[in-house]
Parts: sequence; C-alpha cells; structure tokens
Amino acid sequence: MVYGRINKAITYIDTDDFSDTRVLGDNTTNESFVGLRGEAKIGKDLSAGYVLEIQEFFDYDGGGLNDSDGVGVRQSYAYIKSAYGQVSVGKQSTATDDIFLSSANTDAVLHPLTSQPLFGLEPFEGFKANVVRYNSPVFEGFMLSASWGEDDSKDIALRFAKVVGDFKLYAAAGYRETDDYELSYSNDDKVISLAASGLHVPTGLFASAYYGSLDLDGYAKVDAYQVVGGVEREIFGALSRRERPSLGHPTLPQMTIAVLMLHIAVGQPGKP
Repeated sequence: MVYGRINKAITYIDTDDFSDTRVLGDNTTNESFVGLRGEAKIGKDLSAGYVLEIQEFFDYDGGGLNDSDGVGVRQSYAYIKSAYGQVSVGKQSTATDDIFLSSANTDAVLHPLTSQPLFGLEPFEGFKANVVRYNSPVFEGFMLSASWGEDDSKDIALRFAKVVGDFKLYAAAGYRETDDYELSYSNDDKVISLAASGLHVPTGLFASAYYGSLDLDGYAKVDAYQVVGGVEREIFGALSRRERPSLGHPTLPQMTIAVLMLHIAVGQPGKP
C-alpha cells in the first residue's frame, strides 16, 4: 500500500529574534512524506509486515528559515502482529512520539508544546530512532506502548481514544528517558508528557490541554502548558467522525479553526 501526506504552506512568523519571517514549504513539525506498507499472514493469528517512509529533511536555524537538507528515510521497520499486540524493530517512532494529538485536525499546522508554534523544536515528545517497540492491543479505547533503543533510551506511553455519545475523546500520558546526547538536549533527559482533548461531534467545538516537563540532567527544568480551543467543519464527504480509526488521523479534508491558544513555559535552573 502506498500512502503519504503533503503539507505545504506559506507561513509567517513574527518574533523578537526573527521578525517578519516568511517561509514557503513544509512546516517542520509535520513534514510531507511518502510511505510504503506491506503485510502478510504467516500463521493463523500471526501477521508480519514492513513500513518504509521517505521525506525531505530541513535544517532548523531557530527561526523557521529551514533550507532543504536532502531526502532521506523517515521510518524503516519490520513488525510482527498477533492478538497479544505488535512488536516492531527498526527506525520508527518511539513510544511518546506524536503523543500530543487532538480530537480535532489541528496537527497539520500547529503542533502542541513546540518551542514556537511553527518550525519549533519538540522537546516534550519522542522522536524517530532505531528502537524496539511494543504496542498492546486496543482495549476499551486504551493502548499501551513501550520502546527501547540506542544508548539505553527508553519511553512508555498510555493512550486513550474513543467516541462516547456525541463526544470524541483523546487522552495520553508518557514518560521518556534519553541518555544519548545526540538524541536529546543533555546527557540524561527525563520527560513527562500529558494530553487531553475532546470534540463535540454535532457542533464541531473542541478543546485540548497539554502539559510537558523536561528535566535536563539536573541542570535545568522546564514546565510547559498549552490549551487550544476552536471549531471543526468538514469541507465535503459523508464519513462520520464516529467511523474513523480511534487512534488515527482524520481521513477526509476538513476546515479547523483554532480560536484560542495559550502557551506558557516556565523554566528554572537546576543544581550547580
């Protein structure tokens, strides 16, 4: 199966250090990519498959002026799936990667708790690396994930996604430790991530709240909070939100307007 995402836009950023920054291209918090996926049954209740994704990478300079750094592998891993869950090996998302999802389709432009709303770093989420990952079966909307990888980096996450009455709900909690300086911001990062989101299906009104705590090996600590609210409307199509995959992204074009966004980050120095 061939799949992918195109996320091109004209964006404008006005900050103290990089005022009047205009960029034409990908938003680096949600890049365009193309992927290949294959799966085959190898037993009565056992399947095996692979995923390969290619994307264009960008250099991040802190202000969104991101030049292309060439095309490379976004994800490349193999997996085995059974009634007891899925185990995958290779370059892929760690357990806390993309933990800050929303019940609405806001991820295409604004990704929660980045260092800035567009083209920002994502210190409170996981990343893509060579890891072994386990995903549990989904039970009553809950799914547990855990991963371990290079230089003893490890994380665990619990996600919940379900339609209850007229509400589409999403919640998640994650914890990550990373010892490799090249994959983190210090020699021993510890990150706590929390997310909660709800969307009222008939009206399209939604609200989301996010929290992240980053401990940089005792040298500094940053706590960040963000709330987002707005309204979502489908442009066309008859597929109900109730019929969409609970732990996936929307499958039809939509217009989503975020009418309220508040982001607070509080940092403090650590022990000398």
